[in-house]
Amino acid sequence: MRGLPSWLLHIGAIVCWLSAAVSCAKNAEPSSDERAQLGRLSQAIDRLRAAPNLEKHPHLQALRQAPCGPELGCSLKQVCVNAYEMFGQSLGETRTVRRALNPADAGDASGASSANAPPASAEVLLQRLLKAEATLRESHTHLTQCEEAQGKLRLQYHL
Repeated sequence: MRGLPSWLLHIGAIVCWLSAAVSCAKNAEPSSDERAQLGRLSQAIDRLRAAPNLEKHPHLQALRQAPCGPELGCSLKQVCVNAYEMFGQSLGETRTVRRALNPADAGDASGASSANAPPASAEVLLQRLLKAEATLRESHTHLTQCEEAQGKLRLQYHL
């Protein structure tokens, strides 16, 4: 490059080196603390997924309170929390409708009771049940997204 002062060439080389270093830093492996945090987050999701439906609530609470680490971990956490909240709400509504249809089963494993609830019409119960089933189907899509995002995180960070 004739005609350019040598100091300008050196500055250009330094700028190129710095931009490459910044680019590499953005894609750098997480620190051991971040990797450990992501591992704990992944384990919290595993515990929630493995828990029986009636026992998911405390695991969901634990996931909500778990630190998420880097941005990818926080995104994963939000996807999974939203999915399991939707799943739990749909199951809860289904149990409520079931209790309303069969007052003899007013108490279930969750200890809930509909004894004081006013009777609902069959049409209202049917609409509630259909809505709960639609929400349950939608939650399965979100649960799949949670599982896929967790798999990507495990692959990316070698967890």
